[in-house]
Amino acid sequence: HHLALEGSLKLKELSYLHSEAYPAGELKHGPISLITEGMPVIALATQQKVLPKTVSNMNANGVLAGTSKKVLRGTIDLVHGCKGSEGSEQETVLLASEGVDNKTVPTILCDEDDVAGNHGATIGHVRPEQLFYLESRGVSAEAAEALFIRAKLEDAALSAPDERIRASVLRLGEALIPGFTDDIDAPEEDAA
Repeated sequence: HHLALEGSLKLKELSYLHSEAYPAGELKHGPISLITEGMPVIALATQQKVLPKTVSNMNANGVLAGTSKKVLRGTIDLVHGCKGSEGSEQETVLLASEGVDNKTVPTILCDEDDVAGNHGATIGHVRPEQLFYLESRGVSAEAAEALFIRAKLEDAALSAPDERIRASVLRLGEALIPGFTDDIDAPEEDAA
């Protein structure tokens, strides 16, 4: 952690860019929600004894609508000495409008044997055969697309790491689908 703190300080001093350093176990408990477009994330594994046990999974899911733009640049670097480590990047994006701009740039670097590095992306509009199936059962194309968008947004809202992000997802859902928030259950801790 001390190496990351020093690296963060040097980055601030040399580039005047904002930089933070967190222990790996704390990254998922809040700071990860602050990651925005263009923000690089660097993970340092400085203890040789933990390299073989390192597992990195990045899963990104979402909906792009209107004139939204998104760039996802993920890099898995399987460094020398990390034998037995695993890294995975998975992304699923529903393109809800024609005017969206989606860019996905996965990178896997490898300097070790006996490692696993995987990446995959599923990006696109609702498929014509899916629309045809629903339309043949009386669901309009607009309603069918709204069903797919609703499913993605409900999943995002129900699995949001904190209330601020959940509220943002609910606002987006309500803007795209009137009445969206009426059917969303309260988070587990609020339901009791």
